[in-house]
Amino acid sequence: MDKLTAKQIMALPRRVTYQTATGHWAGYSDGTIHKGSYLRVYPARSYVNPSNGEYRVYSFRSAKPINVPLTRVFTF
Repeated sequence: MDKLTAKQIMALPRRVTYQTATGHWAGYSDGTIHKGSYLRVYPARSYVNPSNGEYRVYSFRSAKPINVPLTRVFTF
């Protein structure tokens, strides 16, 4: 997959929240489960959780996806 812009990443259909060693992070994925065990997620630098419980991602560390094991994904 070629490098995507932030606007293209935001247009991806799945919002994913996952756990890292330093806390919780959010990003976007196309929802494809690779090799039955991980998602490719475009990670956000930061996100907010408004009172309605929705996550709103507002910036990205890079336009390169990271592999997140399904065991670390808690909203999908």
